[in-house]
Amino acid sequence: MKPLTGRTAIVTGSGRNLGRGIALGFAQAGANVVLNGHGDLAALESVAKEIEALGAQAICVLADVSQPEQVMQMAESTLQRFGSIDIAVSNVANEPDFKSGNFFSAEREGGGGRKLERRRSGTEP
Repeated sequence: MKPLTGRTAIVTGSGRNLGRGIALGFAQAGANVVLNGHGDLAALESVAKEIEALGAQAICVLADVSQPEQVMQMAESTLQRFGSIDIAVSNVANEPDFKSGNFFSAEREGGGGRKLERRRSGTEP
């Protein structure tokens, strides 16, 4: 038996590049994979076919992970299909805003850069 048989992984940004590779790695290890992207359903479906060729199961969910209600809908779809969420990989272009505790959007500074301050619970940066 493969090490992740019976487990379910959600991988955001999984239609190409690093996210695609992560999703395929989970599938090779036996996991069910939830493929997520913001708008390119064809790319997700292509990865899903690769996953199914490996003998694993996959579903494609279009959702903007900066929108909490869409994240909840993705989680509900995952639970309906596979019964659990065991692994979640955040592979999105926008990092969460750790400073405010809002993990769904990034605080942008001028010039398109992102300001990120990572804090551990109960500590200052």
